[in-house]
Amino acid sequence: MALTSCSDLFEPAIENNLGLGYMYNNSKYAEGILGNALTRIPVGSPSFNEVATDDAVTNDATNSWRKMAGGTWTSSNNPMDAW
Repeated sequence: MALTSCSDLFEPAIENNLGLGYMYNNSKYAEGILGNALTRIPVGSPSFNEVATDDAVTNDATNSWRKMAGGTWTSSNNPMDAW
């Protein structure tokens, strides 16, 4: 009869992840983190969102931002959607 141990089954393996300390000493790593964050910003979103606030002013009744500010925001007229 052979017995085996499975102690390594319950302990996570060491991963090859760099910590925040590495970022402070390596500018290219920090630049990569910033670049990754910037690429995750939704595409096609306007640079201003004032029309989605109480200051919203538009004459277009079908404008998605107006619908969002007026409380009729749905999945079919979501101006913040990146689809």
